[in-house]
Amino acid sequence: MRARSQRSPARSLGGLLWVSSLFVLVDCAGAYRHPRMAEYRNTVRTVAVVPFAFQTGSADTLMSRRIADVARANAYEALRAAHADGRFTTVLQPIARTDSLLRNAGVSASVLGRRRNAELGRILGVDAILRGTITAFFDPAAGERVAAAVFFAEGFGGMRGEVHCVYELVDARSDELIWFLTEETGSGLLGGGSGALNKVGRTMAAKYPFAR
Repeated sequence: MRARSQRSPARSLGGLLWVSSLFVLVDCAGAYRHPRMAEYRNTVRTVAVVPFAFQTGSADTLMSRRIADVARANAYEALRAAHADGRFTTVLQPIARTDSLLRNAGVSASVLGRRRNAELGRILGVDAILRGTITAFFDPAAGERVAAAVFFAEGFGGMRGEVHCVYELVDARSDELIWFLTEETGSGLLGGGSGALNKVGRTMAAKYPFAR
C-alpha cells in the first residue's frame, strides 16, 4: 500500500496552522521552535499525547485508524522512556489517563481535529498537547497483511517501509504553536511499515524540545 497526501501539511492539521506566514519560520528540515522557547521551558509542565490523525487519502478507514494508533503508541512510548530517564523537564500524562478523560468528555478520535487545543487542555488538565498526523505511509505488504503488519515486531514487512508524520506541540492555554516537526523516515531494508512506524517515533522523541 502506498498513500500520498495531496494536501499541504498546514491544511491537513485540522486548521491548527492558521497563520500563513508560519512557513517562513519553518526551516527546510521541517522544524519550528517558538521564539520564546526559553519561556515555555519554565511554564509548560504537563503534556498529553492525543490520538493521531491519518490523512493520506486512504479509503480503508479501519486500517488507517489502526496505523495512526500504533504511530501514537510508539511516539508516546519513546517519550515515556525518555521522561523516565529524566531527560526532559516536562511530565507526560499517562496515555490511558488521556484516553479516559477524552472518552468521558465524549471526544473521539474522529472529532479530535475539530476541537480547539484550549478546550482539550481543559478536558485533560495539561499545559500542552502533542498532536500527530500521518501524511504518507508505505508498507510492502498487501491487503490484510498491511493492517496486521503494524502490530508485529520490526522486520515483519520484509521490505523497506516508509512513513511521513507531522508533529505539533501546542500550548493548551493559548492555542499557540510551541514546536512543529515534519519527519520522513524509512525502516531498514527488512523493516517494513512497522519498522518505519517504530523509527519515526524514536526520531521525534530525540528532537522533543524540552530536554534538560
